Amino acid sequence: TASRRYEQQIQQQNTELENRVAERTNELQATNRRLMVADDANQSITEALRRSEENLRLITDSVPALIGYFDHQEIYRYVNKGYADWFGRPKEEVLGRSIRDVVGDEVYTDISQHVHLALKGQRVSYEYAMRRPGGRVVYARSELVPELDAHGHVAGCFVLSVNITDLKNAQAALVHAQKMEALGQ
Repeated sequence: TASRRYEQQIQQQNTELENRVAERTNELQATNRRLMVADDANQSITEALRRSEENLRLITDSVPALIGYFDHQEIYRYVNKGYADWFGRPKEEVLGRSIRDVVGDEVYTDISQHVHLALKGQRVSYEYAMRRPGGRVVYARSELVPELDAHGHVAGCFVLSVNITDLKNAQAALVHAQKMEALGQ
């Protein structure tokens, strides 16, 4: 009788164990189904985000503006094609480099005070000149827009610039024409 009681107990425990294993298997299968649905949703969201980023990159590369972003350590984290072209470099050569490395010492000396003000949280607008290889001088008007993190600290700055070389040249030509007219009179 003791042996039978142990056999019944073992059978009962085996049945309980099998039931628990079956329940757990069902729970795991249900969890796996939910994970698969969530993974599919994540993949759809990731693909939509990738397309959105590509579209945004295409738009920013197509606009006639120089767009960039640098972090609080003055390292470029984003530039559009126009911005990189302005400095005569491919985008990959600008990203991850400091402002001074990209713009050069002469331009950095002119703009550094504006950069430091922007990194303190002040929106700044300024113009600067840059000499290209070959001696041609070009002009840009830039605006630095600070980006604040969740704690209100400046995380970096967006750079929005426009090539104003033609405008500066037209102004110089107008001044020259006015001088010539004054001399003529």
